[in-house]
Amino acid sequence: MNISPCATVGPVLEAARRDATTNPTTPLPGRIANQPNVVGLRAIMAERAFASVHQQAATVIACEIIEKEYRGKLTLGGVARRVNFSAGYFSMLMKKATGLNFVDYVARLRVEKAKGLLENPHFRVGEIAFEVGFQSLSQFNRTFRHLVGMPPRDYRALFTKSLS
Repeated sequence: MNISPCATVGPVLEAARRDATTNPTTPLPGRIANQPNVVGLRAIMAERAFASVHQQAATVIACEIIEKEYRGKLTLGGVARRVNFSAGYFSMLMKKATGLNFVDYVARLRVEKAKGLLENPHFRVGEIAFEVGFQSLSQFNRTFRHLVGMPPRDYRALFTKSLS
């Protein structure tokens, strides 16, 4: 999927820049010398909007990457490189956009996927842990207990009791 932030903001930015260059010294009532006119401010605001849309698009793309590849080994730096941001800046964007840091976001996604698989009694807990991308069963149990409030086995027991 190719999301182009330029597609939505580009025309606005170009129009604002065109206005600012064709009429940069239009006198405005109450204008003080050396202050930019309203058109110039519109260009600056359009550039800020572009940054915001670009950040939002990068975060959406990153979340799609994580959603597709959550089973594998994901790193903050690897995903950040794929959306053309530094790891530190991307980490700040993820926290701002999702309310979670990168590691917590991936862990929650994996636990949600595991909860769906735990509903099937034919899969062992260990198989589910590795299927959703955890490197060890103990890491899976610890993370699941922290996020859900109970171990995976107890979660499965509650689900199977509700079916009976």
